Formats: sequence, C-alpha cells, structure tokens
Amino acid sequence: MSAGQESSPAKLSIGVVLPGLSRAPAGGYKVVYDYCNDLAGFGHRVTIYHAPLLAGARNRARPHRERLSDFVRHLGVRRQRPRWHALSGLVMVKNSPRLDVRRIGYHDVLVATAAETAPLVLEAAAASGAAGAYFIQHDEQWVGAEQRGASWRLPLQHIVIAPWLRQISEAHGHRPILVPNAIDTTHFSDEAGERDIAVLAMISDKPFKRPDLVIQAMNRLAADGETCVTFGTIDRPAALDPRVVHHREPSRDLLRRLYASAQVYLCASDAEGWHLPPAEAMASGCSVVSTAIPGVLAYADDVGLFAPVGDGPGLIRHTRALLGDPAQRQDRGARGAALMRSYTPDDAARAFEAALHTARARA
Repeated sequence: MSAGQESSPAKLSIGVVLPGLSRAPAGGYKVVYDYCNDLAGFGHRVTIYHAPLLAGARNRARPHRERLSDFVRHLGVRRQRPRWHALSGLVMVKNSPRLDVRRIGYHDVLVATAAETAPLVLEAAAASGAAGAYFIQHDEQWVGAEQRGASWRLPLQHIVIAPWLRQISEAHGHRPILVPNAIDTTHFSDEAGERDIAVLAMISDKPFKRPDLVIQAMNRLAADGETCVTFGTIDRPAALDPRVVHHREPSRDLLRRLYASAQVYLCASDAEGWHLPPAEAMASGCSVVSTAIPGVLAYADDVGLFAPVGDGPGLIRHTRALLGDPAQRQDRGARGAALMRSYTPDDAARAFEAALHTARARA
C-alpha cells in the first residue's frame, strides 16, 4: 500500500434477523432494508432472515388466526422479497415460518432488529463465533415490560438511532453507537411553490400514534375551512370529517407530491423512535407541528413547534399559528429542509458500516 493510501474496510458477511415479512410499508423495516442495500453495495455479503416465530423469543401476542395465517404464508415464500420496497439483487433473502440457530448460516456479524429477535441473535452469535449487534429503533412498549427490559440487558453491541435511545442503552451498562437516520432528499422537493394543502398528517390504527388526536385536529381545522389531507396504510377512519381527504397506501410518487404541497405536517404520537414522516416533510420544505416526543425532537427541535404529549388543543393552536403566519412557516420550512440536506443517507450508511466493524472488533 502506497504512502497516504487508506485501506478499505474488510468485507463482512452480515446476517440481519427481522420478525417476519411485512406485507405493508413499515418505517422500521424500510430503514433496515435501506441499510442492507447500502451494505451490499459496499461489497459486504448480506442475508436477511424473515420469520414470524423465533426461537428463544416471547413472540408478541396476536390473535390465533393471524398467527396461523402468518405462519402458513412464510411456508410458501422462502425467497420472496418485500413487494413495497426495492431490495438490491445483491441482498439474499431467506424466509421461514420459524427460525432457530440451525437455520442461520455463518456470518461475521449478526444483527437483531427487534426485542423478539435479540435472544436468537445472541444464541446464534455465541454458537458460531459471530459478533452480535442489536439495531434499536424504539423502546418497544408493545412487547411487554419484562421482555423489553430483558432485551436491553442482553450482551449485544447496541446501535441506536436517537439520543434518547442511547441514554436508555447507557443506563443498562452498554457502550451504544449512535447512527441517526438520514433522509434521501433527492426523493423530495423543497422548491418554493404553491402549497395548496394546509395540513398533512399520517394516520394509523396503532394507539400510540394517537389517531384520535389526528382526527380531532383535522376535523377542527377542516371546519375552519382549511384543506386537510391524511394518509396511511389503513382505510379511511369513520370519524374523519368528510372534508378531509384520505389516501390509503399512497405510492411513493404521490406521497412526495403530498409533502411538497403541504404547508404544515402534523404529528400527534405519544412515542416514536426516530419518526420518518415528519423528517420527510421537513426535507420537502414543510413546517412541522408535533407532540414533544424525543423521536421528533431529535432532529426538529430547532425548527418545529411542539405541544405536550396528548395535548390535542395545543397541536391545533400551533398549527393555526403557522397557517396564519406565512413568513414564520416558510422560515421554519426552509431551515428544516437545510437540516435534512446536511446529513445524507451515504453518511448514515457509512456510519452503520463502521458500527458493525466496531461490533466485530469488540466481540
């Protein structure tokens, strides 16, 4: 190697374990798939394992019919790839109805992606001599306190997406590596133009995303005469005012146009890991009003307007204030777009790659 020439990082075999193949778009899965694409593009050998049942896990409680349907679905799709997100042909996919150590090949690094997957990754890493990493995108309240606490304590290298998750990890005695999410701003336009949607919001059937507050706010703002639009993976909620337009599973192109046409993006969640939709809205030059949750404050603290968690009237008040003050709204939108451009997906992918090398070195 010539003087001054840097050696490239060693190429790794990386196994990533996900709790089943998601049929609908999901932000956490998208982040994982994007990193897998990037890592494969960097020359690493990447395998994704999807399985709804995982050895050693207390799999999340779901209706029996739903669990049976998921199990049967994975029997016949051993190589099926997600239909809603493009995976690189360089990424290998292995699906099975139940995953245990014997079904996981040799890898330099194994990556858990959820509390359900962490015990199996730890066992498989110990059996094969691989490094074990845990990519943490949320403090998973939905799995139950015992399982959640146990997953935090497992001796895996933590890779976290937000400062608030780093604090939890450190409180459990770990040395976490912070790799914030990044938004591909080439997919979004922040050009000043006619923004004929006053308020845009994602709506979900998950209680912690507070669909009740989203409906309350959109109905009140629609009654003011504002043009309001919601989107999500669910059908139109019956309680949503008929004047509010709803898009179920919008295409990526339609979603891009919605962001670019919106003046204010509204988030009412009680908790998020590092919430993608407000960040995508910011990348499009849209102002953000949100509950004061760490998963939005992590990137929008200086440009968003925030109400206490659960404060529906506060969210409405902030939204009305921005709609009535174009100069403030445009300033916040422009500063938010600049923030999103300052940290790129390539920056994040290289940081994630470095974190896996650190996990390998510390193993």
